[in-house]
Amino acid sequence: MEAFRAMFLPAGFPQSVSQDYVAYQVWDTLQGLMGYFKYVILTFSFLRGLGLGGDGGAAAGGGSTVRNAVVFFVARDCIHLLAGLAFGVPALTERFSGRK
Repeated sequence: MEAFRAMFLPAGFPQSVSQDYVAYQVWDTLQGLMGYFKYVILTFSFLRGLGLGGDGGAAAGGGSTVRNAVVFFVARDCIHLLAGLAFGVPALTERFSGRK
């Protein structure tokens, strides 16, 4: 639990933030999540528009190429997100920040 607090909450939370901080963060997180879903849908549509997947339908395996490409993009983004969180761990940040 302490690792979660150190990674995701500002120092001194809740005394160090305004009263509307949590509500703002909830809506900001939802906005980011919806933006990512939009990105996935647009990527899927863009790849279909380029002709990937064909018109064979799901029974013929026509959409599998597009689905595989979108799954690849989502997996890549998840790895990027997890790596960013791992490198944002306060212990690493303090160690390599150059502060004395």
